[in-house]
Amino acid sequence: MSSPESSSASPAQGEWLSPAEWAAKVGVSRASVYRYIAEGDIPQTFVIYAGRRRIRLAAASLPYCLALWRSRRGE
Repeated sequence: MSSPESSSASPAQGEWLSPAEWAAKVGVSRASVYRYIAEGDIPQTFVIYAGRRRIRLAAASLPYCLALWRSRRGE
């Protein structure tokens, strides 16, 4: 797969985070991040697979996901 540096997807223009970094910014566990990816709560447009075990998430996904989750809770 492509690396964050060589990907031509639109989120590639910004910063890429590891699942642990993403989890720390949102305030959830790393396991929850993997669950959100698997369940589609974090859209695949914000996720890249760089190698067999390396996942990167676009920093641009943070505001998108937080707004989505707030709307689901009715805030």
